[in-house]
Amino acid sequence: MKKILTFLTAALFFLLTIPIFASGFEDEPDELCWDRLGGTEVSLRHFLDFCKADPEFRAKLLEKPALCRLPDEVPVIWVMPQAFAERPNCGWTLETSGPENEPVLTMPAGHGTQWCRVAVEIPSDGFYRIWARYFHIQGTTASFLAELEDERLADMENRFQSVAQNVVSHRFDFAELARRSAPLPNFSAEPTGFRWESSPLVWLEAGTRTLTISGMIHGGPYAPRRLAAVALTQDPFAIPQKPKQAESPKRTETILTANVPLCRESLETRELLVRRPMDLPKETELSPLWNEWRKVFLNALLEGRLEGVEAGRMAGMVWFDPESNLIGTPRQVADEKKRMKDFFASADRSRFTLKIEAEDFRILGNGRSSWSVQHAANASGGRELLADYGGGLAEAETTVNVPHDGVFRLWCRYSEINGYLAPYGLKVLDPQRKTAGEMKFAHDAEFNGSRPGENWLPLNLSLKKGTHTLRLFKEVPGQTYRHFDALILTDDPNFVPEGHGEILPPLTPAQTQDPTRPLTVWRQNDPWLPFSRLSVPKAGEGLDPLELELRKDCVETLLLHVRNESPQPRTFTPEIYGDPAGLISWRLPAYVLTDRYGWQPVPLLKRRSITVPPGETASLWLTIDGRKTSGDENVRISVEGETFSLAVRRRGELPQTHIPLVFGWARPFKTISCWERFADLGLNVVSGVVLPEDESQKYGIRLWLTMNDENVEPDHIAQVESWFTSYGIPYTQWAWSFMDEPGNASSDRWVELAKTFRAANRKIRIWVNPGEIEGAGPESTMKMTPHVQCFCPYQNHFLTDGGRNEEYARQLRREEGAKFDLLMGYSTPCGHDMAPSMPYEMLGMKDFALRYGLDGWGFFALISSYEYSNSIWDNQTQYLPDQSILLYRGAAFQTISTRSAEAVREAVQRWKTERSQTKK
Repeated sequence: MKKILTFLTAALFFLLTIPIFASGFEDEPDELCWDRLGGTEVSLRHFLDFCKADPEFRAKLLEKPALCRLPDEVPVIWVMPQAFAERPNCGWTLETSGPENEPVLTMPAGHGTQWCRVAVEIPSDGFYRIWARYFHIQGTTASFLAELEDERLADMENRFQSVAQNVVSHRFDFAELARRSAPLPNFSAEPTGFRWESSPLVWLEAGTRTLTISGMIHGGPYAPRRLAAVALTQDPFAIPQKPKQAESPKRTETILTANVPLCRESLETRELLVRRPMDLPKETELSPLWNEWRKVFLNALLEGRLEGVEAGRMAGMVWFDPESNLIGTPRQVADEKKRMKDFFASADRSRFTLKIEAEDFRILGNGRSSWSVQHAANASGGRELLADYGGGLAEAETTVNVPHDGVFRLWCRYSEINGYLAPYGLKVLDPQRKTAGEMKFAHDAEFNGSRPGENWLPLNLSLKKGTHTLRLFKEVPGQTYRHFDALILTDDPNFVPEGHGEILPPLTPAQTQDPTRPLTVWRQNDPWLPFSRLSVPKAGEGLDPLELELRKDCVETLLLHVRNESPQPRTFTPEIYGDPAGLISWRLPAYVLTDRYGWQPVPLLKRRSITVPPGETASLWLTIDGRKTSGDENVRISVEGETFSLAVRRRGELPQTHIPLVFGWARPFKTISCWERFADLGLNVVSGVVLPEDESQKYGIRLWLTMNDENVEPDHIAQVESWFTSYGIPYTQWAWSFMDEPGNASSDRWVELAKTFRAANRKIRIWVNPGEIEGAGPESTMKMTPHVQCFCPYQNHFLTDGGRNEEYARQLRREEGAKFDLLMGYSTPCGHDMAPSMPYEMLGMKDFALRYGLDGWGFFALISSYEYSNSIWDNQTQYLPDQSILLYRGAAFQTISTRSAEAVREAVQRWKTERSQTKK
């Protein structure tokens, strides 16, 4: 018995000490990912040329095992236009057209999105190119989309009904509808005539898929679409040839399938092609070689040395650079790496430079006129000091230790609200409490009109060594709120802050003399606050052990930072010990270039290792998943010898009886992982699509919406109704919207639609989301409320007590008048979706909904982009300012979450807890 116990103890110790790492696809953007780099013709040919030019590289490559098969004969599936004409279609017609007088599938010119479908049998697993042969008129474009969807959709006569699926797609003859000065290249200059174009190589499993062809919004000049054939082939290079009937043992009259020999080029390079870059669920021995080639290829893109439309488009795509943790185009990443290098080289870290956040001031007094700490989207630390526009004295102060006598400069960051003055000031008091300097803010009309927004203003000071007091004050009334963000005190006359005022910490003996401790690791106390690549520990932050209570069905978030104090890059793999249940996972916050806030940590990437550049900070976003079964755990997270001890204590469970409705004004990407992400985050209101009832339950959807449909003809209503009933969706789980944000100018029209709709159907619930109270006043809104079952007005309807209208306010409180089945409110944080403190916008929606007794909340938007104009990863040349991205498409059909998306789940959890306590 003693031997058995000893063995069990040893085995348990082994389980508790081996590092835990969850294998799987590493997250990276879906653009310049390994699949695309190894799948487009321009990159594949560059890879082969690189192998040819470097025999040593080629030899090393061929030493490694092949990753896929490329047989002597490969399948070709040839889909004729007539195949689509035999199936359900919406707007495409069959004609005889073009100089060769052959049948073509046609659709008119312009932005139409008509579509048609046909079932296609994929004969074997493999990497395929999707080819399209279409008629092109020089000087024009006729963009269309080819998608390979789930086989269950082949006979579906509408595109609203769908299933959770991974969709392969490619845009043909695409021209960007863009407002940028230099749009992405396209094929408009190609000569008139039929031409072939292909997708990158994509992995397809054997079985039936639905091939859907649709028009799309695109840039002009426009021409009609004329599609002569769609073909799929596993040959990486050969343009497909139409199989002869006798060569097609598996065929219909309009879809031919045959095996054909590999072309000569593919045969001669086959041993290299089966070792080309591709996305894999596990690390491969080929990865170092791929990285070596990728640097050369991306540099060629950056320098414009690769010709052709495909190369030009790839130069505008983004990639994840593991050396810098940046996501951007090759040019953006290279420029930022150089800028950061120059910044470190020019910074004089021997000078005294101290940053002070306004929220760290001590507020003197209280009451309506006092300063208060508020979360702010573009604040340096995510928070700021705020004072209202009233009169009366309000003060806040902090102290700073001046290290020596001398001349200093105090930089102050605050906001000017264009057209509104609200004077206030800052005094610097010396150790004897005498005024050493003073400056005023928001008091100059000329400056206010020329410099709206956040500003850094300097104050020159002559200071003595010792403790000084910084006192912020306001005394007189203003026209708006006062917003004060941060200060920087420095003795460096050349220092000028930019953006949020990032500074480098001074060199310390530990950093200059202890090479055995190259990394500083600490936990940020509040993971939802901003951080950056130059973050340093704040007061009270370190790596002290933490005890965490983890409830069943609850997900907790922690944030660790790793700062590289050495002059060389440091690469490490975080190791997790003592977590046999796999509760803990980590992701890397990567940085994207935003239009207003510079480089910000937005996407969260699953990676195998992390590299921290010299002098910079990288981060670990820790997720502790209480939805997994476990007992208490004593976990150690190790980063190059620095250890964080986490005691996980399983206590209680997260209430499930009070689940908020959460609407991100979006539908998931066409990937299974995105539906899973919606369920994971608690996003349970979806518009623009519907899934079958079993999948609806699987992903936790509580409300489906048909948005902005003003067609209230009885036949159309009955048709849409049939889509939901055939999928088994009860009437309590879907609703109909006529228009977006109806208000003063459109409420009468809305009421007419509602009456006509209700006369035709008395079962379907009606949804409405009136816009801001200024444009959708109480009188107009109350015309609509008698007809509404699902009511979701803009949040200031509640914040203003119904626009100061007591009758409407009582409706919003559900006291009398209109009775709503569902009552929600929404906000529009899309203007600052990339702001440093955006997570707090998501958390704040929970507070708003609880305060007003709502059933949930909405926000515009979880995903709002115009991908016919700019990539979802592109925050620089967005087509419209309301683009909002809280989820990203990743390679290998992965969905990449963000800090703000994770805050949605946190808000839902807090809601469940607080709502259950309120109900008790």
